Amino acid sequence: MDQKFYTVEEVSEQLRLRGVKFAPRTIRKLIADGKLRAVRFGERTLYVSESELNRFLSEPDGPGQWRTLTIASR
Repeated sequence: MDQKFYTVEEVSEQLRLRGVKFAPRTIRKLIADGKLRAVRFGERTLYVSESELNRFLSEPDGPGQWRTLTIASR
């Protein structure tokens, strides 16, 4: 099975579709801080695998939980 990879901009869009707004700059910071793993194909472009994005979203303190907390606090 082939693994799907997303660019930083696509990760930002995927998160937005799930109700979490992170700018591409924030995604790059998460990668630099080691909170989101990415690979580099070529010289500049970073890619995040679909499985890594799902792992990040399902972490207890990940952005998927932030959305739940925001909704619950309204």
